[in-house]
Amino acid sequence: RADLEADRMRGLANAAVEGLIVCDGDFVATVNNSFAVLANVSSEDATGVKLDSYFPDEVTRLKLLGRPNQPVEAQLRQAGGSEVPVELILRPIEYAGKQHHAIAVRDLRARNKAEQHIRFLAHHDALTGLPNRSSFSMKLDQEIEAARHAGERLAVLCLDLDRFKEVNDLFGHAAG
Repeated sequence: RADLEADRMRGLANAAVEGLIVCDGDFVATVNNSFAVLANVSSEDATGVKLDSYFPDEVTRLKLLGRPNQPVEAQLRQAGGSEVPVELILRPIEYAGKQHHAIAVRDLRARNKAEQHIRFLAHHDALTGLPNRSSFSMKLDQEIEAARHAGERLAVLCLDLDRFKEVNDLFGHAAG
């Protein structure tokens, strides 16, 4: 009966997309398959080690322990030494008849990449990748301030292409 219940719980944990760590104090008691893949270790090798081998930043670990049920961003150290940006959420649980901590581990690489792309698009043309009007205005303001601070003069050359919109509309953006 106990083995059946343990298998059922392990199956549920392994079905989770997010990584899951169960800690007994500072030591990892068990992990799910998603965490093992994210950390680039086997589930067996992941257990019994100190939590700081995955999350070496002490400030982050203290923040995590001091803020249950609150997301904390951290760097997960993988088996090869490389780091992955993650979000951690700690929750106190009862496991094997005593108090433990369960830590959900969410990979942030896709989210960070999407945010970086959004920041890029805010200042660049989506079609050409060239700086847009907003980027030009910021750069011009910086150059004006730098010239003013250095006591230098600055010139801006404006070029107007007649019927440019018609070229784009007639031949397409690639030709324009």
